[in-house]
Order: sequence, then C-alpha cells, then structure tokens
Amino acid sequence: MSLEKSKDMIEQLYGKEILKNFPNYEKFWQEFIGNPDADQVEPYKYHYPDNMPNEEKTKIEKSYLKIQMTHYTLFCHLAGAHFQERELETAKDLKDAKEKYFQSCEHFEAAYMHIGSVFYVLETLWCTVLRLIGRKEGKKGLGKVVKFLEDSDKNDLARRLKDIDENMMNRRHLPVHYSRVFITWHQGEMYVPLNVKEEMLWSQGYETIEWRRSDRQLYSDLVQAEKLVNELHEALIRAYGSFIADKNIVVNRGGKRE
Repeated sequence: MSLEKSKDMIEQLYGKEILKNFPNYEKFWQEFIGNPDADQVEPYKYHYPDNMPNEEKTKIEKSYLKIQMTHYTLFCHLAGAHFQERELETAKDLKDAKEKYFQSCEHFEAAYMHIGSVFYVLETLWCTVLRLIGRKEGKKGLGKVVKFLEDSDKNDLARRLKDIDENMMNRRHLPVHYSRVFITWHQGEMYVPLNVKEEMLWSQGYETIEWRRSDRQLYSDLVQAEKLVNELHEALIRAYGSFIADKNIVVNRGGKRE
C-alpha cells in the first residue's frame, strides 16, 4: 500500500515515510472516505436506510465531514513533524554558531508543536466517533479514549496512551511554552532533559542527570507517536465500522478504474 496515487501533494511527499509506522492511515481512508483507484469521486457517499430520521442522517453527515477533516489534518501534522526533523538534521551543517543554535532550537520546538497537535486532532477524531456510538461519559479529552479502551479490554494500549499524554506531551510543553530555556549545548550538539514534568522551573531542568541529544529524542518520540496512533486506529476502524454496519449504512466505494 502507498499514497503515490493520491491527488494530494502532501500525501505524495510524505506518504511513504509516514506509512512505515502508520499504515492504518491509508486503511482508514480507503475503508471510509475515499480511494484514488476507484471510479467513485472522493469522499464516498453514504446511503442511509429509508426509515432513518432526517435528524439522525444530518448528525452522521456532519460527523463524517469532521472525521474527514481531522483524519487528514492528523496526517499533515505528522508530515510537518517529519519536515522539522529533517531541518534539524540540516541545521547541524551550519557554520555560523549562532544561526546553528537558533535553527536547531526552532526546528525542535516546531516539531513538538506538530506532535502535540497530532494528539489534539486524534482526540477530536476519536471523540467524534465515540459520540456517534453513544459514548458520552464525562471524561475529558484523551481520557474518553482511555476509558473506551479500558472498557474494551485494551488495558495495555490505554496505559501507553496515558504515558504519551504524561511524558511525551511534557517534552512538548516545555519547549513550546518556555522556548529555549530547557536545552543545553555541548560540543556543537543540542541536548534536552529526560523525565521532565509539565511545570518545571529553569533550575529544575538543569538538576536532571539524564540528557539526550535532541535529534535522537525527536526521532524516538516521532516513531513512538506514529506506532501508537497506528494501533489506536485499529480500534477506531473497528468501532466506526461496527457503527456503520449496525446502522445499515451502505458506503458507495465505487469500482476500481481499469
């Protein structure tokens, strides 16, 4: 599977890289939204049972539009993170020390903005589907997703999602909220502290004894994020697919082009 036949330029540019760890992006799209190989114009048309009330049809159609938007936006933020990761590597070759320092900080910070946005958009995507299937408990944000996973006996996946929210997002919050104050520079390389907390003072950052090169930490977090989102999409595909089947909705996927 690939996105080489996609009509979207961002998917053409970054599809191969992102699908390495997130193949369910394409699977979700082809199952529920569109397929560039089909003769059906994207997005797919949903056909509803004759006895379904118009109010319910309208609710599903609005949710379907949000699902399309958020699912594609998630991909774009991953593409943005990959772009910034590349630029962080490129900045290593800069000769001007001040420019190298600034660009390294800037690309690291921008990459984590995108990673944070991935999970914000993922939350919106999941909550849209959970509302459709009638899951309206009072948990906030990703807590709704965690509760659904725990109720579905996916405790390990729920735990890893909570770990991301508590650990990786803290690595996002520090550079994004406080810019360059939590990095250190050693022998021409940028290092970032590990085991960070969401609210840390400048002095606390420098008390840590665990530091890692920024490019290695970014690469590790990006791969981890993509793999987790991919696993979450397996559960999402089942949940949304079951909803469509239970409601007797027919998805017009068209036939393959000759």
